[in-house]
Amino acid sequence: MQLALNQRLIKRYSLVGNILFFGGLAGAILVLILSFTRPQETLVLSGVALGAFVFAQIGISFVNRYGRHPRIDELISDSLKGLDGRFTLFHYLIGFEHVLIGPSGVLILIPRNEAGSVTYDEGMWWQTVTKGSLFRRAGRRPIRSLDRDADHAVSAVERALRLTVGEVQPVIKPVLVFYHADAKVDVPDAPLLAVHVKKLKSVVRKMPKEATLPEPAIETLLEFGARYEK
Repeated sequence: MQLALNQRLIKRYSLVGNILFFGGLAGAILVLILSFTRPQETLVLSGVALGAFVFAQIGISFVNRYGRHPRIDELISDSLKGLDGRFTLFHYLIGFEHVLIGPSGVLILIPRNEAGSVTYDEGMWWQTVTKGSLFRRAGRRPIRSLDRDADHAVSAVERALRLTVGEVQPVIKPVLVFYHADAKVDVPDAPLLAVHVKKLKSVVRKMPKEATLPEPAIETLLEFGARYEK
């Protein structure tokens, strides 16, 4: 399997995350100091505190996604190790974060971090958690926007392929990839293919052959990706 990774984007977003997080932390410390020296400035301090909190939360989100190991792209890459040379995996390069091109067409790998049991019933996606925790309540709740997110991902990849390799018409399929260690995926009747990351390679190998990108188009994409590897 060939791999193309946008290292430049990962480094940039990891840096942005750290700047936002530590900037928010510095803002919170400043608010704490000013609350003792200028207690009358309640409105201003409240605004600064809110801004610091928002910056810190955005920073944490970026750091968790791009700065910690294993990153999502690393989990997906590790799960697909062993696929032969007919497959090419792109991270953060072709309109969406993770795209696998192979004999089954163009697979858009959409990562999901839901824990518990993932099911599809009566036209809805559901997450069922049997044991709650400090940050997660037990119970059954709907997982919203999966179909809409998949449609947006397909449109983004179609547009990116048009811009890079021209008017090609491969089969493009969204695949929901649940990567939480406690996730269990059981959705035989779902309109979208969904799988746990640990079973991703097995599922990909069993998929039927479909119209895919020709070798020259894949080479063009790899050349495009090589610009962002450092």
